[in-house]
Amino acid sequence: MPTDRDIVEALGARGLRLEAPGPAVGSFLPWRKVDNLVFLAGQTCDRGGQPTVTGVYGRDVELQRAREAAVVCALNLIWNLRAACDGDLGRVSHCVKVCGFVVAAPGAGDYPLVINAATELFIALWGEAGAHARTSIGVAALPGNSVVEIDAVFALKP
Repeated sequence: MPTDRDIVEALGARGLRLEAPGPAVGSFLPWRKVDNLVFLAGQTCDRGGQPTVTGVYGRDVELQRAREAAVVCALNLIWNLRAACDGDLGRVSHCVKVCGFVVAAPGAGDYPLVINAATELFIALWGEAGAHARTSIGVAALPGNSVVEIDAVFALKP
């Protein structure tokens, strides 16, 4: 299993980095641990307090831009997961479940391809342990007019 350093280096090799997500737009926790599970609250593609991609997939947002937004969501999830792991992503056993929401135009039913970007990142970072059960849902709107929001559940090593 990869160490915290391995994860950070793997992100850097992809030109990605972890940074704190913007403040929550509601009264909720960014994560909650229950036994060895970490339930991560939904994260939009926020950087510096602003969504990186806004709009509607299949209308004014192309697949590649929406996938980039999903990667930012995944990075925000990893940031919060790291906090839940006391700064050590090496404590992650595996990803259990991911649920992705995409603001999609009517008829744009291929939005699971957007959420694939987050799935692919988790698998790239944790190997087979990054594979997970998943749901992808098309929605009418998300906070801040973000095009994507993703939540996840991870299991930690005992």
